[in-house]
Amino acid sequence: MACRETEMGKRKCECYWAAPHQSAAFGPFTITTQVEKRYNEDIVVRTLTVSYQQDAHSVIQFQYLSWPDHDVPYETAGVLDLLEQARRSRGADTSPVLIHCSAGCGRTGVICALDYIYDLLVTKVTYDKFGGGTIRY
Repeated sequence: MACRETEMGKRKCECYWAAPHQSAAFGPFTITTQVEKRYNEDIVVRTLTVSYQQDAHSVIQFQYLSWPDHDVPYETAGVLDLLEQARRSRGADTSPVLIHCSAGCGRTGVICALDYIYDLLVTKVTYDKFGGGTIRY
């Protein structure tokens, strides 16, 4: 989550989680916040349990607080730290990742692009300019 619930006096995102150690109902879904931790001034991490009928799934939510709407972060370390923490928390899990901000295009798009570029750099993929294929090292 790359936004705050309220920014510049406007509602940007609904609070779709409960207070720590509490539950909230959203239609047929129940969200229980197991843990809420603030790692630094930029990042809040919540461990949520999402329940629907008899099924329950654990979800880790990362909220980045220091990216103002219609602006850029003051420094890059916070966003990069967010991505690193999210990657570490996933381990070998291949479940889908959901990224959102208030509109779903600006901050969300930048985070997707940064993560994609990181993945390309880590896997050391380069593109062959002439043949159009990829070369892995």
